[in-house]
Amino acid sequence: IQLDDGSVLDVPEQLGEEILAAVPREAIERLESQFGVNIRYLSIQLFADASGAADETST
Repeated sequence: IQLDDGSVLDVPEQLGEEILAAVPREAIERLESQFGVNIRYLSIQLFADASGAADETST
């Protein structure tokens, strides 16, 4: 996770795996089909405000 002040935090491995596993295989297949490529791996970047936890009312 990259914070707005430029610092970087590591996502725990198990949680990272859960996030990546939540991406539907069909979405990856659509990308492959649309761009004519073979996706070798998936990487997700997370950017966050250093001010603290997300406001519960914003979800």
